[in-house]
Amino acid sequence: MALLSAVLLEPFQAEYQSRIAQLQGSAAVVEQARTCVSETGTRLLDKGLNDPWWAARSAVGLATGFVEPTSLAQTVHPSCAGILAQVRDGAEQENL
Repeated sequence: MALLSAVLLEPFQAEYQSRIAQLQGSAAVVEQARTCVSETGTRLLDKGLNDPWWAARSAVGLATGFVEPTSLAQTVHPSCAGILAQVRDGAEQENL
C-alpha cells in the first residue's frame, strides 16, 4: 500500500494541493476542492488495491504526463471531476 500511495496518490494530491493553494476562488470552492481531493485520494487507493493493473497503468501515465489527474478523478469519483477541472483551469489561468 505504501508503494501505491507513493506512485499514485501522492502525485495526484501534490498537484491538486498546489493548484488549490494558487486558486483565488471563494472559500466554499476551495473547501469543496479540498474535500474532493481527499475523497478522490481514498478512492484511488481503493481502486488501485483492487485492480493492480489499473494502478500500474495510471501511475506510469501520471509520471509520463499521458494521464491527467482529472481523468483519474473522473474514473473513481465522477461527481468531483467538475470541481477538480475548475481548480486545474483556474490555476492555469492565474499562471498566464
